[in-house]
Amino acid sequence: MLEGRLIRELEVYKLRGTRLVKPTFAYTLEDGFHVFPPTLPEVKPRGIWETILHQPNLYSTGIRDLDNILAGMFMPGGYDLLEIDGVGIPLELLLSPIISNFLSQGYPVLILSP
Repeated sequence: MLEGRLIRELEVYKLRGTRLVKPTFAYTLEDGFHVFPPTLPEVKPRGIWETILHQPNLYSTGIRDLDNILAGMFMPGGYDLLEIDGVGIPLELLLSPIISNFLSQGYPVLILSP
């Protein structure tokens, strides 16, 4: 649900002769069956990437908005699982700043991919 509204999704498993960039589509039954075209976020270069320094008891993700959402960033000694499924953004847009921020400050990074 989004803002108290039901979201209907259609997942296409196979479509002959067509490459699917995003296999999940939102649709509505209002006035018949209508599928909304998939949307991907528009990525605009914002200039040079800057390191966001870690705090003594918290590690920054390298993305200020994500740090605010996580309400405290990553904690030292903890394990953080980022499950990204059906978000609609390329995985690299999320992982690149996190990896860059840790490596630029001399911290190691371990990624376990399925």
